[in-house]
Amino acid sequence: MGKRGSDLTGKTFGKWTVLKESEKTNGNRMWLCQCKCGTIRSVKDSSLRSGRSKSCGCFSREVRSDATIDLKGMIFGRLTVLHRANVKKGSNVHWVCQCECGKIKTVSGDSLRRGLTKSCGCLQKEISTQTGRNSFVDLRGKRFGKLIVLSDTGRRHGKNIIWHCRCDCGNYTDVPGADCSLAIRVVVDIVT
Repeated sequence: MGKRGSDLTGKTFGKWTVLKESEKTNGNRMWLCQCKCGTIRSVKDSSLRSGRSKSCGCFSREVRSDATIDLKGMIFGRLTVLHRANVKKGSNVHWVCQCECGKIKTVSGDSLRRGLTKSCGCLQKEISTQTGRNSFVDLRGKRFGKLIVLSDTGRRHGKNIIWHCRCDCGNYTDVPGADCSLAIRVVVDIVT
């Protein structure tokens, strides 16, 4: 069916194994492939060669799933993961952790791996005590409209923290105020 010397039969691409060439679809060269999970499907030649298609979709589900990652015994900041919790919110698997201070806290695996949760709350209390701030809320990694908070600049506007943020357009800006959702209006005026 295809060009001589370009037979993909028997070759593997990600989790796909090419079984044979199949009928063209909309002028595209197609191959009948079997995924390691057992699914058989026709896949575009260009998708196989470019790496756009690596599996029937099972690979993507595995990569996205917290369920495939065992965090038991791992340490994240002050938290040691004890075991998987019986709680699951949406696609997030939660883990029961013990903080260095002794408290037990249930945390999502995503928050642990991304560094968003590092303690039961005692770390934040210590930082607030050391810096003299009573109600510091860590906004790093949080999105407010088109802004993502990157870091605390170390500067203050009155009692409020000035946050270093990145806009979806690629620009960077510093936003005054502990409540970035209110400060967005100020930034939009500055950027536009």
